[in-house]
Amino acid sequence: MEDERNWFVGVDWASETHHVRVSDARGRKRGARAFAHSGEGLAAMAAWILEVTGAPPEAVFVAIEVPHGPVAESLIERGFRVHAINPKQLDRFRDRFSPAGAKDDSRDAEVLGDALRTDPRCFRALQPLDPVVVDLAGSVAHGGGPETGAQPARQPCPGAVVAFLPADTRADR
Repeated sequence: MEDERNWFVGVDWASETHHVRVSDARGRKRGARAFAHSGEGLAAMAAWILEVTGAPPEAVFVAIEVPHGPVAESLIERGFRVHAINPKQLDRFRDRFSPAGAKDDSRDAEVLGDALRTDPRCFRALQPLDPVVVDLAGSVAHGGGPETGAQPARQPCPGAVVAFLPADTRADR
C-alpha cells in the first residue's frame, strides 16, 4: 500500500538563500534548488514545490529547523504541512549522510526531508497562528495599532505584575 505521505521537502533556511530539496515517499530526489530570502523568493519556492510534486500543498510534508519566521509562516499560509526539528536533533541526523557531520546547506535540506520521511515522531507539526495572536503581536510591535491610538509603554508597570503573582511569591508581603 502506498504511503499516505507522498512528498517530503527539506528547507535549510538562511538570511539570504534557502536550499530546498523535494523527495518522494521512497526518499528519491525529485528536485533541489536555492531561493532568495525575499517575498518573491518565498512565493517562487512554494510554486516550485507544487510544480515538482504535482500535489496539493496539504499532501506535501515540509521539514524546517526554525518553527517561526517568514519561511515557516509563508509555507503554512499556503497550506503545506510544516514540521520543525530541534537543531541538535538535525545534527544527529546529519551523521547518517556524512561521517564528519559537516554543515552543508544542500545536504541539510536533504537530511531534513529524509528525517521527516523516516522519523516523523522527532518533528513537531506547526499550526497556523490564531488571527487574534497575529493581531495582538502586530499591536504590540506597533505600539497598540493606529485604531487604538495607544503608545508603547516606556516603563514597566510593577503594580500590574504584582497583581498577577501568587500571594506567596510577592516581595511586598
